[in-house]
Amino acid sequence: MTKRVKKIIVNGLTISRIIGSCLLPFVFSDTKIPLLIGFLTVLFITDFLDGKLSRYWDVKTIGGRILDPIGDKMLALSCMLILLKRHEYLILLLVLELGVILLNIIRTLKGEVVKSSFIGKVKTWLLSIALIFAVMNFLNPNFVNEILGYLGVETTVFTISDGIVFSAVMFAAGSLLVTFICYLKESIDYGHRMPKSKTKFKSAKEIFVRLFDEEKFLEDSDKPLIEIMKRK
Repeated sequence: MTKRVKKIIVNGLTISRIIGSCLLPFVFSDTKIPLLIGFLTVLFITDFLDGKLSRYWDVKTIGGRILDPIGDKMLALSCMLILLKRHEYLILLLVLELGVILLNIIRTLKGEVVKSSFIGKVKTWLLSIALIFAVMNFLNPNFVNEILGYLGVETTVFTISDGIVFSAVMFAAGSLLVTFICYLKESIDYGHRMPKSKTKFKSAKEIFVRLFDEEKFLEDSDKPLIEIMKRK
């Protein structure tokens, strides 16, 4: 298998998660619960596979590094919007996550190198757990208990109650707030201003080729995205 094919597979998995996130609201309204669980499972599997395959096949690219968090955030935002009717307090996560996204866009335009940090990873895990609990509570609070029942273990310990969802959401909200504050502090310390409008950029084709060139990954990995896009 050529590197080109491997790169297409890896980025295809990421793009499929982005497309699937856009389709999720329609799937939620028209699909039966078992199929819906299967659809969500596939989306979460793509999140696991694209990163693993990228490292295993050594086809890491700047474009892939950009697309991956976009897919994660679109999946998270889509789930939040769907579940707002059931859990109105999810609006807190929605606002904070949008705030982090907006801040990172501003940081990128200022010329900062925006990379995943430890606090960002913790935030992502807590947010994912909160949304998984919210989805399970919405679909079937006793889902885990029923699975264990099929295996011969009768229990009600793993019921996902509204209280559990609320607690998970509050932990996630706290991590989002801390993440926003840390990123804001980093941006203030960085201090650079956004480039002036006279800055000339490469063509869309040139930018695309550069972003998805795995041979340029190490060279570009520590460069601000804005610098990669500029025409020299």
